[in-house]
Amino acid sequence: MALYLTKQEFQVRAGSAARFEAFADALFGVMEKQGGILRADNLNSLGYPTKYAILALWESRDDARAFGRSSRLTQLLAETSPQEIATPLTSIEAFEVVHRVGGGGPAKVGYVIDQKAEGDSRAVQAYEAARLKLFELRKQHGQGFAFNVLARWLGGGNRYLVVGAFSDAESEAATAAKSELLQYWKDYGPASIPISLESREPYEFVKVAGSKPLPEE
Repeated sequence: MALYLTKQEFQVRAGSAARFEAFADALFGVMEKQGGILRADNLNSLGYPTKYAILALWESRDDARAFGRSSRLTQLLAETSPQEIATPLTSIEAFEVVHRVGGGGPAKVGYVIDQKAEGDSRAVQAYEAARLKLFELRKQHGQGFAFNVLARWLGGGNRYLVVGAFSDAESEAATAAKSELLQYWKDYGPASIPISLESREPYEFVKVAGSKPLPEE
């Protein structure tokens, strides 16, 4: 069964960043006690300083749903009242992980890309295969590469989430400039793999939680 990824974005009230980050730390602790969580990330947008995104990678949809109904979560929300410090910008969105490639480095900076694969089922399969090739090239030739994830939105419509992480911005830029990566974009650019780029947002990884090794797919 595919790994299950959830994502939610928040607008944090001015002066409340430290309180929100403390809430996210507590949330991740409750997730780990509940079980079924592989990794959780609290991301702070580099372009919008008061915007945060929380990503959670679960072993299964059932594990995530069990956490959402748990008494531990209910108690945490009652004790911390996160609605007083942050406003949700999105509902919780759910994805199934198609590919995950890890490089072993620490995740400090990265990006979240929201995009749509264009065309029929063959085109979508080609898109997924091309993204995996890109991830593997970054692992093989990249500098400071932490991981890449491709996840398919469970609401349909050929919508995907791409999450990438590096140890620092300089390593990300150096990886993008590698000859192997430049050649990839010549071979697998928009002409051969058509996509609709909805958004690409850079983030800082404020907090990473999870002790289990993540399986690659």
